Formats: sequence, structure tokens, C-alpha cells
Amino acid sequence: MFITEHESGHGKLVLLVVSEPQYYEFAYFIQCLIRKRQQSLAFDSDSRVHAVNQGAINLLKLSRRQLLGRTLIEIFDCHLDDLLSRASTQPNVGWPLYTQDGQLFFAMLRGQPQRRVHTLGTLTLATPGVCLIDPALQNDFRRSLRVYEHDVPLLIGGETGTGKEAFAVALHKASSRSDKPFVALNCSAIPESLIESELFGYRGGSFTGALKEGMRGKLQQADGGTLFLDEIGDMPFSLQTRLLRVLENRQVEPIGGEAQTIDVRVISASHRDLNQQVSKGLFREDLYYRLNGLTIGLPALRERSDKLQLLLHLLDEEARCHVVCLEELAQKALLAYHWPGNVRQLRNVLRTLVALCDDGVIRFTELPAEFRGLAALETITIPPVSAPLDYAEHCALLTVLEGRRWNMTHSAKQLGISRNTLYRKMRKHAISSPS
Repeated sequence: MFITEHESGHGKLVLLVVSEPQYYEFAYFIQCLIRKRQQSLAFDSDSRVHAVNQGAINLLKLSRRQLLGRTLIEIFDCHLDDLLSRASTQPNVGWPLYTQDGQLFFAMLRGQPQRRVHTLGTLTLATPGVCLIDPALQNDFRRSLRVYEHDVPLLIGGETGTGKEAFAVALHKASSRSDKPFVALNCSAIPESLIESELFGYRGGSFTGALKEGMRGKLQQADGGTLFLDEIGDMPFSLQTRLLRVLENRQVEPIGGEAQTIDVRVISASHRDLNQQVSKGLFREDLYYRLNGLTIGLPALRERSDKLQLLLHLLDEEARCHVVCLEELAQKALLAYHWPGNVRQLRNVLRTLVALCDDGVIRFTELPAEFRGLAALETITIPPVSAPLDYAEHCALLTVLEGRRWNMTHSAKQLGISRNTLYRKMRKHAISSPS
């Protein structure tokens, strides 16, 4: 692995780049590695490399002469603006980063976020709030972003709870419209009598009970940005005709008002098979063909190849600033569960476990009964994040250090080791004091 440092007007930015095997090995505590700050490759404000050491040379498989003076975009398949926009003060998830010759690495960037100047590139997979380690999801994300930028409607399918809205939000944030509104409407959660006014808006006094000042509908609120129509399959048949007209004419007519021109890009989602809905006469065929410029099916949680990375990513999000670790058997049980509620259920379970966790370790005995009743957990293999003993030691060290507010003397005493041993173990696990 190597770390680069970049001085800019926003302060120092630290970029950690690791190979694919290293990323999977250190997926859980990779955020600790960035604290090492072992500079291996430095670039200036023009993104040109002006210093490089043997570590970067070995990893990139390029000579010093081939690296010095080249820009980052000549080395990596990305753009500098894209790269800098991925900065986070507390990064915790790596994103796929390819070299120009196709080598896959994973990157994290620590620093103050900078204003995004849109460019399409590999780093669009770094969008916060969504885990895209699964190769199929990465490919779907790339394809979705490309069609979105060409104003092609996107239809997202998948079981309930697979993260369709999170996927749509990630697309919006990675797009050229990231600074424009993202407006979501759940077509199944609004009474049929209200969905028309919610979607199209109305002029004040246009019907009994209307607000005197009127209301801007979701289509108007999303002008210039993205409108996400969740559970589009549950939209009343009578409103589907009006929606089709809006999409065709790019004009919305509020109830009791006059037509207004709008500029929206539409992403729809449904857990229903809309093709079957069309066959049953429950969904307009012409609207269906207007919405499914590209259809993406999100996999169920049980089918994802990055289930472990997603589990640790969500655990980190729910734990926020605290260190919370999973006992090995608890981790096996969570990975073995079939998750009928998908990502939504996983997040809710983790949120509850974090809330009930007192000492920074979630144990198997603390899991709900349906997880503890799973058979043959000892036969389940956990993908390598690190050696189990190292994992436990890492968790124990961080838990005690945080509990003792990083007082080395008190922490060493509680752990039953000397201060020198504590420092040695901290170096081993790349743990450094936040002060």
C-alpha cells in the first residue's frame, strides 16, 4: 500500500491506495491505516507527481522515470476533480480505483471535502452511503450513471429493502446534478386522493382544504435535479396518464394552475414485476416503456458477494464515532442469516445491537433468537478481514483506549500489560492517538 499527500487551498489531503487483496484483508480497520501517513508518492496542485518512493514503484509496477512528472489522470483512470470531491474528514469505506492499464486498487481520501466539478470516471463508485464492492453492483452503477447523464429514464427493481432509494441517491450524488434537488415520492405511502396534489402541486384555493398560498408538487421541487418515484407500480392508473404526458412534454400543470416547463430526470423503482402488471392491465404499457430506458435489478442481500463488507460498513455507520466490534460467532451468524428484509432489516438489527452494546463488543449471546438458532455455524467461513485473534486484539485495544480516554498508563494497567507492550501492539495494529 502507499499513501500520498497533497497540499491544497483546503489543507492537506491524504490518499491511501491499497491493492485488492490488502483491501479485503483490512476492510474493517482500513481507516486506522490512513493514520500512518507514510508518504510514498506526492503530487502538486497541478496533480503532477514530484516525489515517489520504492513502495509506490513496486505497487504500480512503473519505474521512477515513468512516474515523475506525470499527472494522476495519466496514472489512474480518474479525474482530479473527481478524486478531490471524495475527500472526507473521517473516511471509512474504500472505493475501486483503476490504473490506466486496468490494475484494480482501493482508495480512501482524508481531508476537507471539496466542491465537485463533474467528470465521469471510475471514482464515481466512491459515493458515500452505498457499498459497491460487489462487482455486479459496480457494473450496474457505471451503466446507470452513463444512461442517467444522457437523460435516459432508469427503472430499479429488486426485493423490498434491497436499497433502491440508496442506489438512486448515490447516482444523483455522483452525477453532474449532484448540487441540484433530489426529490423522492413513495407512490404506495400516499393516499390516492392526495398523490395527485403531491406530484403535480396546486394553485391556492383550487379546491376545498387547499392551502391559500398553494403548493409546489414534487415535479416542480425536483426541477433541475432528480425525481425518484418509489414503488411506481402502486401509482393509481388514472395518474399514470398525467405522468406520461409530463415526461413526454416536459411540462407540469398544477391543479387549478397553468402549465410550467420543468427539467427533471426520473428514476423509478418497484419491487413488483411491472411487465406482469402491464399484462394484468394494472400499469400503462406506454408509461412502462417510457420509464424503463434501462432496467437494473438490485440483488437480494443473501445473493451479494460483498455481504461482509456491507455488514462492516453499516456497523461502522451505526456506531458513528464509537468503536464497536463483532465477536466471531456473532459475525458468522449474521452472515449465515437469510435476511428476508434485506439491507433495511440488516441496518435495523445492527442499530439495535449497537444501542444495547455496553463494552464495544457485540457477542453471539446478545443476538436475537432467530440468529442464535441457526445450525452448523462452525462450518461457515468468514472471508478474510484479518486473522481472528488480531481482530479481537484490535477491538480490545481500541475499546480500552477509548474507555480510558487514551491515557496510556491507565489503559496498560487495565489490559494487564506494560506501557512498552501497549505501544508495540498499537504500532502492530496501526492505532494512533487522535490527539
